[in-house]
Amino acid sequence: GGFVVDMAWREGELTEAAIHSNLGASCIVRYGDRRVSLDIAAGDACRLDGALQVLSTVDEQSFLGKPHE
Repeated sequence: GGFVVDMAWREGELTEAAIHSNLGASCIVRYGDRRVSLDIAAGDACRLDGALQVLSTVDEQSFLGKPHE
């Protein structure tokens, strides 16, 4: 728990995923035979491509213009 996942697909293949952390924790993302471990701070997000390579990390509190607690 504590994560929200958004995924984009094309022709049955994952093209991108965004992992949003509500509580701040580690997680393991698996897709096919691929696997990646992530440490995401509370209120941050990590974007991955279809090969589970990190595209970017975002401090969502700053992005939304809210103060970081």
